Amino acid sequence: MWYKIYTLDNIMIVYDGEKEIGRYDCGRSGAMHMAFTGHGNHNVMYETAQRVPLSQSDESDTIAEPPYFWHPSPHFSLRRGVKVDTIILHNTYGPYADSVKYLSDPNRVRDRTSCHIVIPRDPADSEAFGKENHGKVAALVNEKYSAWHAGSRTMNAQSIGIEITVDKNQFGMTAWQEKSVIDHCKWLCKKYGLTYKAIRIHREFSDTSCPSLIWPENSDFYKWRKKHFGV
Repeated sequence: MWYKIYTLDNIMIVYDGEKEIGRYDCGRSGAMHMAFTGHGNHNVMYETAQRVPLSQSDESDTIAEPPYFWHPSPHFSLRRGVKVDTIILHNTYGPYADSVKYLSDPNRVRDRTSCHIVIPRDPADSEAFGKENHGKVAALVNEKYSAWHAGSRTMNAQSIGIEITVDKNQFGMTAWQEKSVIDHCKWLCKKYGLTYKAIRIHREFSDTSCPSLIWPENSDFYKWRKKHFGV
């Protein structure tokens, strides 16, 4: 069996044909991965190198687009050729159905905030928009357009905005909701070719505390991202 091997900063990336089959931390043993030609026993890598945890490419084949239903918002603009390079997480300040309706209300003039998707606290919450929507998230703005969520035209143009349903009486995320957030972030990173470091929070780009009802401090968010995405 022959394998193609590439190295990057002491990380050995191994391909079987065109498919990446693993990444390995070789530490300082550069001679080892330069000497390993890809011919012979594949177990050599496991014996001499530590596998890198949570390689995006390792799981990319299993990541699928999460289910959604449309509840369109008129509050968007053209990206004008700007590529998506950031996913920005927000928290709402009210119940799911109220938040979806507010963010898509065509009669709002002063505050025309919007986002791309709104994630409910529980799968049954989406039934407010039809029993068939159980377990789905509301999609408000097509991803090819900019939603108005980040606080600046520049960041709107290069980002996807995700609102996570929370209110003053319900802090943090439910287990189901957290999984949905993780699934959506992984799907979007796969779709747009982003690393997981592209997952950010609103207050990194704007003078706001959002999403403080989920992550009170930036360090809380970074610990969460590290736990679930490895970065």
